[in-house]
Amino acid sequence: MGIRAFFRRRTILVDREVQYRLLRYNAVHFLIIAAFVSAAFFVPLFHQLQIAGHTWVQKGHIARQILFLHGHVWPVLLLLLVLLPVHSLVISHKIVGPLRKFRMAVHSFARGKPWRMPPIRKDDILNRDLHALGRSLSLLQEYLGRVQAEQDEMDRLVKSIMEKLDATADSSEIRSDFLRVSHQWARVQREIHNLGGRNQ
Repeated sequence: MGIRAFFRRRTILVDREVQYRLLRYNAVHFLIIAAFVSAAFFVPLFHQLQIAGHTWVQKGHIARQILFLHGHVWPVLLLLLVLLPVHSLVISHKIVGPLRKFRMAVHSFARGKPWRMPPIRKDDILNRDLHALGRSLSLLQEYLGRVQAEQDEMDRLVKSIMEKLDATADSSEIRSDFLRVSHQWARVQREIHNLGGRNQ
């Protein structure tokens, strides 16, 4: 992701709880790595200083190595300590950001609004997975629409039957309408069965 794309995002902290948790995990990982790196560089040198038999010249050479590492290792680790949180926030934003938009779209869909795929950037992580889920929800919306259409048709037929009953229509018309309701209900059941089979 380029610098311009980075600054085009309105905010980096879109879900503070999740992103701060990831920051804490990264901080723990950094401390573990820093401890191992420090031990790998300094412990052997300090051990050599403790070994008896070294001359003052040899100990002075070891001490200079320790001072050299001390002057170069810690600044690098401190720089990493500064850059790592920034990198963590950028990466977590590319995960949490699209998930947050997708979650809001799903909640809206669950409240009865039409499904609309939220905008997902190409460089966002989980891009393909979210688009696949979006297509699945679009198919679900199509099936729900078909079931709703069948239900509306059943409601229309029932109302028609009730009107004919109120008007004391002859039994042959009522029997025909009930047969149509039976067929309509069979189609509704097929749609519900297809919907259940697709979601398994």
